[in-house]
Amino acid sequence: MPGRLHPGRLVAAQFAASAANQVLPAGLGAGAVSLRFLIRCGIPVAGAVTAVARPPCCPLPADS
Repeated sequence: MPGRLHPGRLVAAQFAASAANQVLPAGLGAGAVSLRFLIRCGIPVAGAVTAVARPPCCPLPADS
């Protein structure tokens, strides 16, 4: 698992997710772009799906 994501690529992914949201309904575009970005950064599929699918009001416990 990578330590940190590159800030420039992260901002570019957020712009791409925003643009995809304009084309696809109900936030599917942003979710798909974010999922693809996380997987390409080396995060395992299960972790990427969890990060994209969980609601922001439910934080995950931090790793010890």
